[in-house]
Amino acid sequence: MPRRGASPTPSEGEIDIFGSLYPGETDNANGGNGGDDFDFDGLLNGPEPGNDDTDEAFIALQQAASFRKASNLKGRTVKKGGGFQAMGLNSNLLKAITRKGFSVPTPIQRKAIPLILDRKDLVGMARTGSGKTAAFVIPMIEKLRAHSGRFGTRALIMSPSRELAIQTLKVVKEFSRGTDLKCVLLVGGDSLEEQFGYMAANPDIVIATPGRFLHLKVEMSLDLSSIKYVVFDEADRLFEMGFAAQLTEILHALPPSRQSLLFSATLPASLVEFARAGLQDPSLVRLDAEQKVSPDLESAFFSVKGAEKEGSLLHILHDVIKMPVGSPQGANNDSEKGSKKRK
Repeated sequence: MPRRGASPTPSEGEIDIFGSLYPGETDNANGGNGGDDFDFDGLLNGPEPGNDDTDEAFIALQQAASFRKASNLKGRTVKKGGGFQAMGLNSNLLKAITRKGFSVPTPIQRKAIPLILDRKDLVGMARTGSGKTAAFVIPMIEKLRAHSGRFGTRALIMSPSRELAIQTLKVVKEFSRGTDLKCVLLVGGDSLEEQFGYMAANPDIVIATPGRFLHLKVEMSLDLSSIKYVVFDEADRLFEMGFAAQLTEILHALPPSRQSLLFSATLPASLVEFARAGLQDPSLVRLDAEQKVSPDLESAFFSVKGAEKEGSLLHILHDVIKMPVGSPQGANNDSEKGSKKRK
């Protein structure tokens, strides 16, 4: 396996990510399943949970019904065998996916999950709302399976903001239902003392912002050699917010054997250098890189006078989209007071 590149250096502008990561290659950048199937037996802990006939029947019925419904949506067809069941996920995780309301994987999930399960490093380019969080959380839960009695965190997710980290924590908890995996949140604004306690409790998964994680790493002299799975979520925002130095320091403390995933909407030159230094032979999944609006969204343009703008908007919301329009603030209170007076 080739050596990792030198430490990243900051630079500006956008460049061709595929050309930079794979100089001299001209294949398309959509990514694909490469290499032999990976054997997870050495990574999985304990027996497979929820592996009974009732669970399997429940999952099969729910996903079959959802699949039939989704396959005819807007006249489009969905490939047979392209569901979550075809990915070889355990039944407990499939049940959590079904309860979450997922039936057919999104394009980023369909392309990224098999590659991640195959232990490939990955660069994923996808817009917000594409389902990218589930694309890295689902294979992470599949690989970790159960809490490890051996001390040391096994998965690290870097987020650019407190809000995104909290959203990611929610997704992890939803998909890890039925397991004893321990997940902690390390973000600014929360008590350091509590976070020291969280890390001392031997969590399997850490979701953190770079500044706070690096602070705890230094204060607690954390050993990151147990990390097997690291995700840089919304990496372009991580760099925009000035976390390049912290990310590089964290990167150098991680074991070379880890699996690294980087998800980003854009790839500036500095981020490409970081990817070259931190990822080994990454597979590239690039979906709708130039398209920022979902193809499922129907757009329309209305030309109205300025004075009629609010009235027209209310008409569209109430009569066309059929969205419930609430009463003005305080109207309910006034009506309640009036009814009490009449009584």
